[in-house]
Amino acid sequence: MAPRDPPLMRSTFHRSLSAAGLLLSILAATASPSAAALDLSDKLGMATRGNELVDDSVQTPLALEASPKLDDEFVVDLVISDALSLLGTSYQFGAREDAKNVDCSSLVQRIFRAIGLDVPRTTREQVGYGEPVALSALRKGDLLFYRWQRQGLHVAVYMDDGYILHASPGQGRVVVTRLTPSWDSRLVAARRVI
Repeated sequence: MAPRDPPLMRSTFHRSLSAAGLLLSILAATASPSAAALDLSDKLGMATRGNELVDDSVQTPLALEASPKLDDEFVVDLVISDALSLLGTSYQFGAREDAKNVDCSSLVQRIFRAIGLDVPRTTREQVGYGEPVALSALRKGDLLFYRWQRQGLHVAVYMDDGYILHASPGQGRVVVTRLTPSWDSRLVAARRVI
C-alpha cells in the first residue's frame, strides 16, 4: 500500500477542491425532492417542504449556501495553479497571449483568461484594471506593477509570503522571485482582480 501524505501536507488548493466537491454533493442532493433527498430526510428524521429539509421541532428550513470566501479562495487557487504551470515558459517582449512565449502582460492575460477574466493586453492598461489594494492587505493572485527601465511598467502576480511570479526579461523565462527592497522601491501599484 502506498504511503499517504499527512493531512497537514495537503495544499489549500486540494482542501478547496474537497470542500467544493462536498458542497456540490450536498447541493445536488437537496436541489429537488428526489428519491435521494427523500431517503436523506427519512434517515435524518426530518420532513421535506418542497426542496428543503425541515427540522419539525422548530419548523425552520435548513438553508445551504455557498460561501463567498470559499469561492474566492478556490478561484485564486486555480489562478495560482495555472500560473505555476507556466514556470519556465520563454520570455519574448511583445509576445501575444496566444503565442508559445510570453511577456509580463501576456502572462497575466493568459493566467486570468483561464478563469474567464478578460484582462487588458498591456501593462499600461492593466495597471487600471481591478481595484487598488494596500500592500498590507496583499493576497495571492493580486497584481503588482513596477517601474521598468525608464518609462515602462512590469507586472507580476503575488504568490504569497513575499514571492511573485512573473515573466522575467533578465532571466528570459517565467520565474518565481522573492521580493526584496529593490523591488519594493520600484513598486508603482497593487491591484486586485479577483
